[in-house]
Amino acid sequence: MDAIECFHQMASELGDTEMHDKQAKWAVDFQQRCAESSEHLGDAAADAERHDDAIAQYSAALSLDPATPQGVLIKRSKVYMAKGLWENALDDTSQ
Repeated sequence: MDAIECFHQMASELGDTEMHDKQAKWAVDFQQRCAESSEHLGDAAADAERHDDAIAQYSAALSLDPATPQGVLIKRSKVYMAKGLWENALDDTSQ
């Protein structure tokens, strides 16, 4: 999770000059790739029934504002249900 926190800090420090606009575009693209990667890692963990790892990866993906958060929320909800965490699963489906 340290890399994600570092990314959020870096993104918050970008200004609005032309050079920073290029950096901001790169950062947004990188952010989406990281969100997709975290989602895929969550999928692999869920398939292997490593529920805690899956929840952590899906949560990391959501913290990066993925292009399709609803899909990630549904996946995390399914993992919560597999663990018997019904309230957490319901919270994800309500977002």
